[in-house]
Amino acid sequence: MNFLRFQVRLNTDIYNAYRSLVNIEKILKWTEVRASSITGVPYSQVSWEFEDALDYEFNIMQCAVKTEYCTEIHMLIKLDAINSSKFNEVEALDDFIKSESAKANALLESLRKHFNKDWVIQDRDLTAGILKGSF
Repeated sequence: MNFLRFQVRLNTDIYNAYRSLVNIEKILKWTEVRASSITGVPYSQVSWEFEDALDYEFNIMQCAVKTEYCTEIHMLIKLDAINSSKFNEVEALDDFIKSESAKANALLESLRKHFNKDWVIQDRDLTAGILKGSF
């Protein structure tokens, strides 16, 4: 299986992160992207399906055992759905992948800014008290 993977860490709990990916009103607060269908496995996975684009799959998990308010989102774009016959040249496929990657990065950056503002949560930040909550 060929896919593109992107990730982001959010300063929120896993439940709020899930709701922000499945609830239309919450989605509209951080992006203008509109999926034709949204399905989810509570608090672990969300899929956005589009009529004329590749589907997005979001896998949701806690950043670390003791970080209640740090949620990691891994976004997958499965390239198996691409009709490779429409790409006659390798460069055309590369351009398509670059374009999809830019869209995915912009989407996750918008989500990160919604929750974190300018903060990019690094590995060294995972011990911060602000992320531990009530544990």
